[in-house]
Amino acid sequence: MPAIEKIDEYLAQMPAPLQAEVLHYVEFLWGKLHAVERDKDDLLWQELSLASALRDLDEADEVTYSIDDLKEKF
Repeated sequence: MPAIEKIDEYLAQMPAPLQAEVLHYVEFLWGKLHAVERDKDDLLWQELSLASALRDLDEADEVTYSIDDLKEKF
């Protein structure tokens, strides 16, 4: 018997307050599933944003400083 049918059988035998509790748990799981999908989308956007921000940087343009460049030495 598929899980959905077993769940339906159990729910039919439960009082309304417990059915509501099951519903809340199902809604929690549904939100958790979509949160994972949103996290994946956020990571993709972050990677795209970082790649876009760094695309014009060239290592040859990198400035290197030495100890002689310091104005104050401690």
